[in-house]
Amino acid sequence: MSKFIEFNIGLNNSPFDAEEMTRRVHGSPPCHNFIKGKVVDGEWDEVYEPTLYLQLNCNYSRISTIIGWVEDLCTMFKQDAIAVRIDGIGYLVYNYTRPDVERIAFDSNYFKTWS
Repeated sequence: MSKFIEFNIGLNNSPFDAEEMTRRVHGSPPCHNFIKGKVVDGEWDEVYEPTLYLQLNCNYSRISTIIGWVEDLCTMFKQDAIAVRIDGIGYLVYNYTRPDVERIAFDSNYFKTWS
């Protein structure tokens, strides 16, 4: 059974632009079924950050596999964390190479969507 995944990935710290980030997410396992994406106006703690919003279908049904993949994306894109919704359930996935980063819970009020 496939999973519907939505990403919010900040662009301020990434070494890649939105187009390259989209290509890298779309081209890496476990998710190959890209639906759509765009840059939206994001913010955190009253700091503006352009944010890449992506939608994908993932062929893996294990959430732990998807979370591990998002952890790897955090490292690749130099993010402290990436907000993701998997079948409508929100997660804030942290970069495992940054244990010093304060962990907070996912907050849907900050999650940007297509609309």
